[in-house]
Amino acid sequence: GVDENYQHLPLVKEYARQLHVTSRYLNLLCPQALGRPVNRVISQRLIAEAKRLLLFTPNTEAEIAAALGFADPSYFSKFCRNQTGQAPGEYRQSIP
Repeated sequence: GVDENYQHLPLVKEYARQLHVTSRYLNLLCPQALGRPVNRVISQRLIAEAKRLLLFTPNTEAEIAAALGFADPSYFSKFCRNQTGQAPGEYRQSIP
């Protein structure tokens, strides 16, 4: 499932392969079962973990990016901004 693999399987096709279905079929099933697209499920799990790590660890943004499977810290920053409206550092600073 997503909770066990989100750090290592960021792509829909990798989840589909594990489930022995096509990406297209998984994309059709997920909204019916979960009410949202599979890529949104994966993104929501990644951002939840990113927020947790930003709030509760002293790890740098680059370390958190690597832990979440992002090869490029700048892509992690863009991903966070896209998902939350804030860069990782901004999010970390916004929480007292």
